[in-house]
Order: sequence, then structure tokens, then C-alpha cells
Amino acid sequence: MVYELQHPGGYGESDERIEIQLGQEEWLNFWDALERIGVWQWRRKYTDNDILDGTQWKLDIDKDGQKISVYGSNEFPESFQDFTDALNSLFDGQIKL
Repeated sequence: MVYELQHPGGYGESDERIEIQLGQEEWLNFWDALERIGVWQWRRKYTDNDILDGTQWKLDIDKDGQKISVYGSNEFPESFQDFTDALNSLFDGQIKL
């Protein structure tokens, strides 16, 4: 599993890439969490056009041919915090938004 954080605009912050290897039980727990959170039902796009600068994010998941690609700009699905909590349980709290 790979987590990437990119800082566009050249503000002096470096890009970050964290790659981890998961065991079978960790994968099963993560997939179960995604089901509970409802990630597969998220819309393809979340945007708040009233904010001109902020946080853009992209999520791509492919699990045995079941795929989802979601983009957000200053708006997030209702269960997004639950999703980042699930990631942080795997990445020892290193996911930052």
C-alpha cells in the first residue's frame, strides 16, 4: 500500500511517499473497514466551489477488479474521517490532511 502527499506550488515543502507491506489479516481488516465506511458508494467528485484555495485530494482503489476513483477539492465525503482513521491504523498515524 502506498500513501503519497504532494505539495503543489513550490512552497518549499517536499513531497512525501510512504510504502508499507501488509499481512493478510491487516488487508482483511482494512477491506472490512472500507465496507463499513461505505467507500464504494462515494461519489466520483466532491468540490466546494466557494473556496479558491485549499485541499485537493484523490483516491484510487482497486480490489480484485472492483475499482473506485474519487477526487475532492475542499469537500469530503461524510465518512472521510473514518477512512483516514482506518489508514492511520495501518500507517501508525502518519496520514496528514
